Amino acid sequence: MALAVCTRDVKFYEWPSIYFLGAYEVTAECMSAKSISWCCDGSIVLVVKNKGEPLLITAPTKSQTCISTHKCVSINNVYAGGFSKITPNLLALGMENGEVSLTNLETKEVIRYKKLPSGIQNLDISMDDQNILAGCFDGNIFLYDSKGRPAASFIVPNCYSLSTTLFSNYSNLLAGASKDGALAIWNSETTDLEFSCKEHTARITDIAFLENTVTSIGTDGFLCIFDLRTHDLISKNNLDGALSSLAYFPNSYDLAVGTYNQLRSYDMRNLKTPLRTLLINNGGHIKNIATCPISIQNKLSSEKLSASGDFSINSNEPSDSELKNFSTESETSKSPSVKPRRMYKTSEVKDLEKFINEYMKYSSIQFAEKMAQSFYALRINTSKQFICMGEKMNESWNNFISYLRTTGDSECDSTHCSRKVSKKDVGKLENL
Repeated sequence: MALAVCTRDVKFYEWPSIYFLGAYEVTAECMSAKSISWCCDGSIVLVVKNKGEPLLITAPTKSQTCISTHKCVSINNVYAGGFSKITPNLLALGMENGEVSLTNLETKEVIRYKKLPSGIQNLDISMDDQNILAGCFDGNIFLYDSKGRPAASFIVPNCYSLSTTLFSNYSNLLAGASKDGALAIWNSETTDLEFSCKEHTARITDIAFLENTVTSIGTDGFLCIFDLRTHDLISKNNLDGALSSLAYFPNSYDLAVGTYNQLRSYDMRNLKTPLRTLLINNGGHIKNIATCPISIQNKLSSEKLSASGDFSINSNEPSDSELKNFSTESETSKSPSVKPRRMYKTSEVKDLEKFINEYMKYSSIQFAEKMAQSFYALRINTSKQFICMGEKMNESWNNFISYLRTTGDSECDSTHCSRKVSKKDVGKLENL
């Protein structure tokens, strides 16, 4: 699985092996990359820079692959952007002056939406391409309808700032977070506030949805997971350091967290220690983490495959109960023909083989890491038990020595007193 990381530059890694694939270096006049967005087909990545025009770069498929750049639009004041989640060539851009546009890269058609009163700092497209979510610098969140009109506006309760906003890919929910640690969830269809909370003590830097949960991280170092059905806080973990970005890996329990010069991977079922840590030199805070969409997994989930290895047989459908006899004589008038239900392309077979190999590598690494963690925990527990046993033995020995000393002193005192009495008695006898 390919992973794109936005720091000063844009770097690509193979995950979970953390194998470096390549990097796009931002020029000095453009300062640094601000945000990235991956196209739904995984071919190109949108890069929004602090200065200059946004551009498209070709994602590398293997190490040392030349990363080519492509011109996107001739606009210099773009502050936010994002690709559609179902249409590869559809791109939304938000400008400093409050303008929002939807561009079709194939037809070059540009649809300009109604201008907002403040500059755009966050932008996201809904899963069905019907709505665009725009977060403004003045703290307001606007929801555009399919006709390009602001249909609703939101603001985080009891807050006058906005740090990030996001659509859910699993439901009709949207989230907004503030710079003082507040989080709010709304229903995009009814515009009702589902719930709001303030578990962070500082700026919430990123949020992510995963099925029936939403996760938030902040500069206070905490990662919080909430249940969207009960609105309860499931877990709250201190991950040490100001956290800046967050991403879930598709069809996995892996969670990527970015901080200063570090990219960490956690198992969301055990967030106490990272599974792996990658140091990114001269990167600063990781502003954005984007995972490449896995098309092969979507194919596997939508198509019915046979467990026998014959992909022309649909194993999920019942077979005929009647057994037909084979003809003993060949029919010369009819030539037999085989018509499989579906012919798979070589590229699809290679993609499937690549996915299986990567999954096996990932499973092996996970098993090895869990075994190492188990042995390490066993070693620590055994050492603690030996230390406690040694302390108890020392304590028992010291108590025994103290007992011997006390007993010896008492015997000496009694002997000394008896000696004194005997001398007095002897003196009395002499006087008599």
